[in-house]
Amino acid sequence: MTSDPVSRFVSSRSARFDRKTKLRPMNSSEVIDVSLRTFHVLGWHYLRLSVGPVLFCLASLAFLTQFAIPGLFETSNANDWMAQIREASVAMVLSLFVGGPLFLIGVSSVTASVTQLVSDYMLGNVPDERAAQRAMGRNLPKLFSLSIREVLISCIGFLIAVPLLILSAFASKLWPETYAVSGVIVMIGLVALVPAFGVFLYVCVVHSLAPVILVLENVDAKTAAKRSKFLINTPDYQGTGQGTLISLFFLSCLIVAMLSIGYVSISELLGLPEQMQQIAPQQIVHHPDQAQN
Repeated sequence: MTSDPVSRFVSSRSARFDRKTKLRPMNSSEVIDVSLRTFHVLGWHYLRLSVGPVLFCLASLAFLTQFAIPGLFETSNANDWMAQIREASVAMVLSLFVGGPLFLIGVSSVTASVTQLVSDYMLGNVPDERAAQRAMGRNLPKLFSLSIREVLISCIGFLIAVPLLILSAFASKLWPETYAVSGVIVMIGLVALVPAFGVFLYVCVVHSLAPVILVLENVDAKTAAKRSKFLINTPDYQGTGQGTLISLFFLSCLIVAMLSIGYVSISELLGLPEQMQQIAPQQIVHHPDQAQN
């Protein structure tokens, strides 16, 4: 925002008059247009407020890629299946209870601050970063609990299907004579993946407004989820909000793809991958046989 008091007053007064055009029922194309204009106006505020939370997300991804996920595919006990099961279990526990919470903390922090900023902008008020930071600190515990709740509900199908697939793999190794049993378990797991994707998408759509409702209406996680489902599924003269959400989702994917292509193109043009390979330390995997030699 400008530091000139006269320009600040004129801008604030114009925003108040523009509030009537924003706070009205819109169709999908109007929602997308307002979203893009809002991002254009508040983008710099988003960037400043998201620096800290993004570090949590990066720390989570670094932990998962360097420690947790490799533990699912690498083992130091090639001939001991029980040891491999223990190693895989430890890797999954670390992913769920260390990497996952770090990522959810970062996402919840960004959601709280951005929701407060957009609310001020839509109401015609001057966006206040300090108020957004206070909202982030005030709503972070509730948003974190809401995120855990939504993850568990949306991924309940995967929590059933994936363990079945893992169980079938271990059963075929531990009990080779029971191939029929492991095959049945695999089929059940594969069939369960189909409704699992459906449940995941459904929960993501109908509960998409829950974080915003929690921040703006100051309600608990369960109430926010119920109200989000009511608002998304309640039709009016312009239809439900599901089509708008799907359109915004594909638009976000398109923007991410364009940014990724631009980043990769510039990196290849400047030769950054080769420079990073020279700077990054070489990772050497030591095997017991090589150590003895």
